[in-house]
Amino acid sequence: MNAYHALAASYDRLTNDVDYAAVVDFYRQILEKEKMQPRTVVDLACGTGSVAILLAKAGMEVTAVDMSEDMLCQASTK
Repeated sequence: MNAYHALAASYDRLTNDVDYAAVVDFYRQILEKEKMQPRTVVDLACGTGSVAILLAKAGMEVTAVDMSEDMLCQASTK
């Protein structure tokens, strides 16, 4: 059994204290420091897609990748 099969449906409730906006801001700071302005990004181990959504809202084309099909289903639903 995939370890995330049972977890995927409740993952967002378990991580509701994670400041994903701060994570995305950290990424943006690094990109600015390196003078990079990507238009496309890959979110590896995207989980339920919380970061991928924020990146997309920031105007980036996002490819979200995860080993767990259940997590990808949750991300797709979002």
